[in-house]
Amino acid sequence: MIAYGVASRTMNSYATIDPLTFDGRSVFRNITCQTYYLLDGNIDSELQKLDANSGNNTTIATHILLAFHMLFVNILLINLIIVMFRFTFESVQTQTDLVWRYERYSLIQIIGANREVDKDWSAFESYATNHYARSLVTNQSLSTSALESSKLRQEIQSHLETTNQSSISHSDINTITEEMTSVRKAVLDLHEQVHAMERVKMTKESKPRLKSTITTDDTHVIDGQPFL
Repeated sequence: MIAYGVASRTMNSYATIDPLTFDGRSVFRNITCQTYYLLDGNIDSELQKLDANSGNNTTIATHILLAFHMLFVNILLINLIIVMFRFTFESVQTQTDLVWRYERYSLIQIIGANREVDKDWSAFESYATNHYARSLVTNQSLSTSALESSKLRQEIQSHLETTNQSSISHSDINTITEEMTSVRKAVLDLHEQVHAMERVKMTKESKPRLKSTITTDDTHVIDGQPFL
């Protein structure tokens, strides 16, 4: 505030103040007092003095200086207001518990002093407690039923997955059994053809010797003759 007052009066009001005296009264009247009212938003007199000499370069510079001065002043005032409200809020927040205890104690004293109030308060407390307990039981039952339904859903899903896996494994076993049965039939047909060729003596060569193997029904085949 003082910096703006000194700079603006130096540029715009120099040699216009009569008499030019540099004492405490003159400084207070021309610098401190006039610039103080700018904090309250009273800038009409300041603008009138600047508009009287609007063509001067010093007046233009003072206009710019006044704009920056008002900007910083407003920012400073807003920050001060924020700090004050924050301090008040923190003070109230720290004393909330203490205030609530005093108010509760006063309420208890009022209830005990009058029998009618005590009776009404007991009925209200009984109803409120009963309602609160019922709400807790209801919420607990709802949560329990929801939990049981979720568990049942998980069990059903796991059972379906197990059933699907078992059905897939059964189908694979059936496929393998059918393939082994077809292989066994092919081996038996081959044996029958070899025996038929031996009976009609279509060739003088001895019949081929088949290696030992095991079929699906635990039947061993050695040298072309199946046996158990």
